[in-house]
Amino acid sequence: MKIVTISADELREIIREEIKNAGNLFKESITALEYLNVTQLSKYIHLSVPAIYQRVADDSIPHNRIGSRIIFERSDIDKWIKSKNSSPPS
Repeated sequence: MKIVTISADELREIIREEIKNAGNLFKESITALEYLNVTQLSKYIHLSVPAIYQRVADDSIPHNRIGSRIIFERSDIDKWIKSKNSSPPS
């Protein structure tokens, strides 16, 4: 075993980098999914879970139901976001 001495600032930087890398891996794993649940969609589009449920209730976000589960096809969500960004402000 080898003992290495580092400063507190170096340790903080190492931790920051590891957290950043873990976040990137999580984003990549969500992006690779074809279907998302509400929690995954929330993280994917940075919208709160209650806001997503509200959009499901008023049928303003593309979704599918499988029994009581609500799922979202990522390609439909991507198209929905693009359509929202290209619409003129109301």
